[in-house]
Amino acid sequence: MSTDTADNEQNPRAFGLPFDDSDADVIFRSSDQVDFYLYKNVLAKSSPVFKEMFSIPQSLPADDTKRTRDPRPIVNMAENSLTISSLLAFCYPTTRPQLEGLEEISAVLAAAKKYEMELSNIPLRLSTLPIVMG
Repeated sequence: MSTDTADNEQNPRAFGLPFDDSDADVIFRSSDQVDFYLYKNVLAKSSPVFKEMFSIPQSLPADDTKRTRDPRPIVNMAENSLTISSLLAFCYPTTRPQLEGLEEISAVLAAAKKYEMELSNIPLRLSTLPIVMG
């Protein structure tokens, strides 16, 4: 995960609802180049890692011509858009995702652990419990 306001773009696309608010103050960019327009406050309440990250002053690039058209900081995430959207759905007041399959569940749980998020907020479907537990 790195914060970047410079070029490092390969035609990213917006995720869309519910992570597309025009007044959001940070952009999370997934490893598959999908942008999530988010609020630092919500993220900081959900994760001590994000809280710490947002408390560090961000410097602008030395060459302002390399800035994107959007002045919001961009946080490049290691996770793909499916994992990020699922993880964010547990932070935002929106419909909870239906995590299915061991790979998807493992990716979301690993991201939650990485960002020190409360794992008890991530329910598992009963049909997947034997796979995860057994």
